[in-house]
Amino acid sequence: MPIVLPSLGSWLKTNWFFVAAAIVFMGDVAVVQDMREPSPHVIEAAVLADLTLIVPLLYFVCYRSAGRKAIVKAVGLACLGFWLSSKIVPTENYQLISTLWPLRYLGMAALAALEVAILFSLVAIYKSAFSGAAESEVADRFAKTAEIPPWAARLMAKEALFWHRVWRAIKRIFSGSGGV
Repeated sequence: MPIVLPSLGSWLKTNWFFVAAAIVFMGDVAVVQDMREPSPHVIEAAVLADLTLIVPLLYFVCYRSAGRKAIVKAVGLACLGFWLSSKIVPTENYQLISTLWPLRYLGMAALAALEVAILFSLVAIYKSAFSGAAESEVADRFAKTAEIPPWAARLMAKEALFWHRVWRAIKRIFSGSGGV
């Protein structure tokens, strides 16, 4: 079956976020390069607002059909935007960034909690692989839980079943020699 690639126009129609974010980011970098304005703190506030509010909002608007997944990624983009703001704004012009720095840790903690929840669901899937479930059943669980394409779920299922076979071989080796 031949692979059909979408045209650039149709891809941009559904993924316009990348172009919009690039324009916002390049504009911010250009403005920061000329921070000899009388009020560099206004520029700092604008860069911070662009990268922590506007870009994540653009992402959510573009991919709102993904629901909760789009919200989580937008929060991640806000954390990334805060970090990027701290890298492109010169340290001598920090005012808001210094004040809001603890919020960055709060956002990172929320993302870490989400990652832990995802990890627990993936551990449950690996347990099903280690319990002797069929490859198709494990792949279906991966696809539903992690919301990934079927081909990636099949690869992850193959990997989980591979590690199950490795674990069984190790147990056989050590149980035969009196270990474990």
